[in-house]
Amino acid sequence: MSQGLLQLTDIVAGYGDVMALHGVSLAVRDGSVTALLGSNGAGKSTLLKTAAGILTPRRGEIAFDGAAIAGKRASERVERGIVLIPEGRLIFPEMSVEENLRVGAFAPHARPHVARGLERAYALFPRLAERRRQSGGTLSGGEQQMLALGRGLMAEPRLLLLDEPTLGLAPLIAQSIFTVIERLRADGLTILLAEQDARRTLAIADYGYVLESGTGVMEGSGAELLADPKINSAYLGL
Repeated sequence: MSQGLLQLTDIVAGYGDVMALHGVSLAVRDGSVTALLGSNGAGKSTLLKTAAGILTPRRGEIAFDGAAIAGKRASERVERGIVLIPEGRLIFPEMSVEENLRVGAFAPHARPHVARGLERAYALFPRLAERRRQSGGTLSGGEQQMLALGRGLMAEPRLLLLDEPTLGLAPLIAQSIFTVIERLRADGLTILLAEQDARRTLAIADYGYVLESGTGVMEGSGAELLADPKINSAYLGL
């Protein structure tokens, strides 16, 4: 496995006495989209939370840009440029769209760039610009996902961890989210993407890993995994 901007080695992690990851290793190359596939309960969210510092691994090493970060708090990892957009969006429903976005720029390195961040978010998601004074809780599910993405980008990330960004969205809105992910990659942002829509994910992924029951069972380029009969049978219904 080649070295990457993010490197996880032999990660064991979970909740209390229940381990959800059993020796998982992966690398996320700088400037790439890396897919994380697996059924519900495979350990995808646990892996992203561990990379973000929300969970502390029981065992294993985590390196970001060559520096060990396994002992760093989540806030310190945000300052280094690692930003998680969790499943479920978790926006602030009583706050306006723009207030939600501004909250994303809490890290010291991002605070001087609020105006630039807002301009970027509104350019990527024109609907947010139209609804900038509207409370987040009144947005549709798709608009809330746009807001969650925009808020994450306000933190000026180098690595974006996306957990099920199209879950529950209408097909056209989901496709627009994938289009934004491709645009972000073209702009040089590195992305680790956990997503149920394996076909669309592998179509845009440079590389991918497959988890089963908290263990890495397969890896390869997006094209290789998309063509693999096991992936077709397990995730694409072919």
